[in-house]
Amino acid sequence: MRPGDPLPGLTAAERGRFLLGKALFERLATADEGLGPLYNADRCSSCHDQPAVGGGGDRILVVKATAFEDGRCRDLRPEGGDNIQQRVTPLLEALGVEPERIPPSATDTVRVTAPPLFGLGLLEAVPEEALVSMAREQAAGGVVSGRVPGSSTGRSARFGRKGDAVSVADFVDTALR
Repeated sequence: MRPGDPLPGLTAAERGRFLLGKALFERLATADEGLGPLYNADRCSSCHDQPAVGGGGDRILVVKATAFEDGRCRDLRPEGGDNIQQRVTPLLEALGVEPERIPPSATDTVRVTAPPLFGLGLLEAVPEEALVSMAREQAAGGVVSGRVPGSSTGRSARFGRKGDAVSVADFVDTALR
């Protein structure tokens, strides 16, 4: 088995869902389907392609800008700093719309490469109760222990760079914004 291949032993239905997801991941998104007006890539596999589709990426993007003032961090969302979109759909570009720039008030930026996404569906299949139970057992053992990160909804958040998305769908939604 190679990276990006479906797991052995899948049922026909599971393999079909995997292949459908992979095709969607490689599909070119268009403005007619909702791409843009500002975006960073026109298909998931543009960034998540090392060593295979669904993997990490080597393209470095500036995705966030923040301002540190008086010891506090402002995420600059009102100024476009939460997710810097570096491309514009062709029609809007022809009309003079420009890609987002780092806000002038930014004092810091976050540069990232695309994380590998292999196996996220398997992680999502682990019941939340199993994670909570494992964290309790580790904490009771008096050794290094993990914790289950929470979210504002009260559900466990285990996806995303900071473990702040509660599902693969939430993680993808954030990436597509």
